[in-house]
Amino acid sequence: MKPIFLRPKGALFTALLVMTFVISGAPTLFAGNADKGTTEHSIESTTAVEPTKWVYGLHPQGDLNIASPALADMNGNGTLDVVVATHDGRIIVVEGDSSGTVTTPIWEKDFSSAFGMSAGTQEFASSPAVADIDKDDLPEIVIGAGSSDPNKCTQGGVIVIEHNGDVKAGWPKFSNDFNGNGCKDTVYGTPALADLTGDGYLEIVVGGFDKRLNAWRYDGSSLPGFPVDSYLLARFGWANLENQLADTIWSSPALADLNADGHPEILVGTDEGNFDDTFPNGVGWVCPYAPPPGTTSGYCGGSLYGIDYTGNYVSGFPQYILEHIQSTPAIADVNGDGNLDIFVGTGTFYNLRSPDHPTNGFRLFGFDKNGNPLPGWEGGKATS
Repeated sequence: MKPIFLRPKGALFTALLVMTFVISGAPTLFAGNADKGTTEHSIESTTAVEPTKWVYGLHPQGDLNIASPALADMNGNGTLDVVVATHDGRIIVVEGDSSGTVTTPIWEKDFSSAFGMSAGTQEFASSPAVADIDKDDLPEIVIGAGSSDPNKCTQGGVIVIEHNGDVKAGWPKFSNDFNGNGCKDTVYGTPALADLTGDGYLEIVVGGFDKRLNAWRYDGSSLPGFPVDSYLLARFGWANLENQLADTIWSSPALADLNADGHPEILVGTDEGNFDDTFPNGVGWVCPYAPPPGTTSGYCGGSLYGIDYTGNYVSGFPQYILEHIQSTPAIADVNGDGNLDIFVGTGTFYNLRSPDHPTNGFRLFGFDKNGNPLPGWEGGKATS
């Protein structure tokens, strides 16, 4: 493939998607940009910026679009279409093989009212996931809702949308209002879709700012064992660790069958740290930096959770480290031993907020399927 040259009108906050179309046979790139439009670029040259193939302008709004686009055949014509979500509560589906200035998408709808909000006031920071989750041979759109700005009041949760833009029966599912301020907590991560139970239907797995890791069936019912308890519940017995973790979840889950039992496991990074031995039933956890203002002394770090389809912890997990984990785990057999390995990067919460500005977060960690550090990856590898 030739190199990609992209010159959008504004800053790019979304991931880039590249796909070869059946009709043209040429790789095509998609992105959302800060001028509030969605652009598609053909890849033709190694030396020049390519002309825009099509552009569809979004409704004016005050915030950037940060949800990444998804590609799926939404109208059954055999070509991939572009699914985008906006910061004014809209989902838009544009014919992927369009050209020029697109004025009529396949469909565009504002889903703010589905969350009990006024038109144009919902936000989608989560990216859409698209798949046939209910075996009707038609794709559904699954996406988390709510603002990433803590100063904005939105009603967070997860919604499933049919291929034609109708809200699927049993949805949306609302998050908890953890702070009790009338604003349901945001679901920032992209939902992960897979058949966890082996019944042929795809389950929906996602975490949220309400500290919950949920797994739902296509009809909106929860899988038994979800939302999961914090691993720390066994240590402390605190009621507020039942059906939720001790901290928020930004990470998008990754699903993979680690133990080859036919049921994918759930790997997800969390902001849940551990407590040092000033708390009961100590485990030797040490916080080597000062707590950020307003946080609990003796509590720090983040964790990588591994959960099976029944809501139980995968052996060897969670793994606690000294920084939040807000990235999505990457899973592959990198050493050729026939077993899947897990890689995850850390966030910057403690670096930015602790008076000590620790650099524990500038690391990439590699684990085997049992939670052991891969050889040479003990303590992670520095990224800067």
